Amino acid sequence: MATSGSYNTNKYTTSSYGTIGLNLSWSVKSQSIENNTTTISWTLKSNGTMSSGYYVKAGPVTCTINGTKVVNTTSRFDMKGSGGYKKTGTLTITHTADGSKSISFSVQAAIYSASVNCTLSKTGVALPKINRYAQITSIEDFTNESYPTLVYSNPAGTSLTTGLKCRLAWDVNGTTNYSSWVTLNDEGGEYTFTSSTLTAANITSMLNANPDSEIVSVTCELQSTFNGTDGSVTALALMTIVNSEPLVGQATYYDIDNTVINKTGNRFIIVQNQSTLRIEVDGIAALNGASILTVELEINDIVYTMSGIPSATGHYYYDFVHPSLSGEFSAFITVFDTRGFSTTISDFSVIIQPWEAPIALYTLERINGFETNTILYVSGSISSVSGTNTMTIQEQHKKTDESTWSSATTIANQTNVTLSLNNAYSWDVRVIVSDKYTTTQYESSVGKGVPIMFIDKDRNSVAVNGFPDANNQIYIDGTIKSTGKITCSSMSVQDITSLYSFSKSSGNWSIADYTVYRMGNLVEFRVSFKGNGSAVSSGGNAFVGTFSGGPIPLTATKAVNFYGSTVLVGAVGDNGSISVRVCNASVTLASTSQTGFTFHFLVAD
Repeated sequence: MATSGSYNTNKYTTSSYGTIGLNLSWSVKSQSIENNTTTISWTLKSNGTMSSGYYVKAGPVTCTINGTKVVNTTSRFDMKGSGGYKKTGTLTITHTADGSKSISFSVQAAIYSASVNCTLSKTGVALPKINRYAQITSIEDFTNESYPTLVYSNPAGTSLTTGLKCRLAWDVNGTTNYSSWVTLNDEGGEYTFTSSTLTAANITSMLNANPDSEIVSVTCELQSTFNGTDGSVTALALMTIVNSEPLVGQATYYDIDNTVINKTGNRFIIVQNQSTLRIEVDGIAALNGASILTVELEINDIVYTMSGIPSATGHYYYDFVHPSLSGEFSAFITVFDTRGFSTTISDFSVIIQPWEAPIALYTLERINGFETNTILYVSGSISSVSGTNTMTIQEQHKKTDESTWSSATTIANQTNVTLSLNNAYSWDVRVIVSDKYTTTQYESSVGKGVPIMFIDKDRNSVAVNGFPDANNQIYIDGTIKSTGKITCSSMSVQDITSLYSFSKSSGNWSIADYTVYRMGNLVEFRVSFKGNGSAVSSGGNAFVGTFSGGPIPLTATKAVNFYGSTVLVGAVGDNGSISVRVCNASVTLASTSQTGFTFHFLVAD
């Protein structure tokens, strides 16, 4: 908008006297709100370098402002040079109904010529707008817990402008909502909204207008009446949302594994590596039109996103399946809404009871190193789990060369338990330590109960590597080696051939003769063969025979000298007989030749 202006026509130029044209200038003299008019002052004068003492003929000359000819000279006249021609005046211009107005200017002149040769044209020049209606000076920003104040003026005066009123407007999902109109003082001033003019329902609607931001845009509309015509102006205010942090109730934790709960008897006892720990928080709600965006759980410096429980509004949870750590942990639960507000629970801790599989230390030892009675001592240990856990210790045993274990027997902790394990055999022993959650097994073994030397007072006997099995006996399991002679009355040689029979089973040789002698517990077999000229070897040429009858030998020497070579292997048969084979030698005999050899078996009385 302009309050003044100055415009020049083009200039007429002479070769001897310089240039000359016209200048039109104007300025606002006054404005009338009542009449809705602006009065301007204007001046039309010569403009150029032509000498003022030189007369120039001019005409016709016209000057038009906003369609009104303020100068209209049709006859020619003498016009002096620069500064010699001047016309002034005023013009009152009526504005449009809203107080705005744009005007135009034009000049046409014939200077030093019979036709128009100097012109100017200016359009669209906006005059200052006339404020006919009440105006908003300011509208202050406010919060959802306060009320805005409107400052306004009434330029036209109370006698002209009437019906002043204001209201607030805001957009909710594309629909404009309004507060009620408030009647204002016609003289102007300020007005602060109250709970009756900006109601709680209005505030709630404003909050719902923008659930994702802390700011809501609100428009203040001021309406007034001028000479029976309504007009309005608007201004923007911002409502800042405050004190809208989400609500959070109480946080708790508990076990949701019914199997573990049945063992502890208390769902609030969390067992390491066993329970399913649920951390839950209730009472979560967003305020003032926002929504809950996310709920985060931080524990042990790790952040987890909690899930909502559809069937329980405002409840969120997170499950830890078989938590691997134990101890007391500080937990933080933070609730975020869509506006970025948050609330944190920080005074919350979780206790996880330590648990590990049962362990045991144990010893297993035959009494005196060889007796049947064997002492088992077990020291077992389990996790307490807040005093709810219990321990069971069991024992099983079996002979080492067997596969079937004895039935499990419960034994006391840290107590010597006597097991009857026949010292003639090696035994495997299993220790089973159990708590309410799992079982740990240990296996060990104990060897036969064979002392290096044993003196049997009851039998008046002595044994090496074993036990006496008779009275007045020296029993040795092994070889007796002496640098001198060993004699006893019971070692006379006895011919007991009649107690045995020896028959050929297969082979190329025939039995020529055999004799059996006994000296003490030593039984000696002497056999003579005759051959058919074939060599003795393994396979078809070997001689296989069977002894039966007499005191059945229990242990064979398995080696017999036959011409300096090992040729005989004896084995105890299950049917009370002894099989012998002549093999692993290469000996050729004539068919009439006879060869004798001796082999021995130990006999048990």
